[in-house]
Amino acid sequence: MVNERDDASETPDIDPGLHWRIKDSFVKYVLRGAGGAYSVTDGADDDGAGTFFFPFASASRGDGGWVLSFGGDVRFSGHHGALFVPFTEPVIRLGETGGTLAIRRTVPEGSPADTERIVIAELTGEVPQRLGDALAWPAVTAQLTPAGVSLLGDAYPVGTLMDPLRMLIPAQ
Repeated sequence: MVNERDDASETPDIDPGLHWRIKDSFVKYVLRGAGGAYSVTDGADDDGAGTFFFPFASASRGDGGWVLSFGGDVRFSGHHGALFVPFTEPVIRLGETGGTLAIRRTVPEGSPADTERIVIAELTGEVPQRLGDALAWPAVTAQLTPAGVSLLGDAYPVGTLMDPLRMLIPAQ
């Protein structure tokens, strides 16, 4: 199901991909701490105002809903190397009743490779809106899972709201 807008010729004002602030309080905490920084690589970017961009990679739609894959890597570090939090190649599974946000599990450079995906957030179910030649999800709610809590250093409880996800993909 796709919600059609009255003005199907409307042009989206964002690039195809995942646009996400992650969690504003987390980002501020990291950047205020000793040696706090973040990096964006592999096509990821930031807008200078706290929103990170993961470029669109692929989308598929089946009976269970959408699977949206994005590229890019956003990594937070701080406390002189004691803090390392990567958000790498997000994959979103989303149906009308809910979904998940998973990232590729990564480890610091020089560590053994580990490429499994971990589900860091449960998502609300959303139906995309058609905007011209694109499909958009303007504000998907995300809540931390136990793996997401662990990723963020056990600083937040399970169910904590993350910042909303905004996604735009080419029309399917």
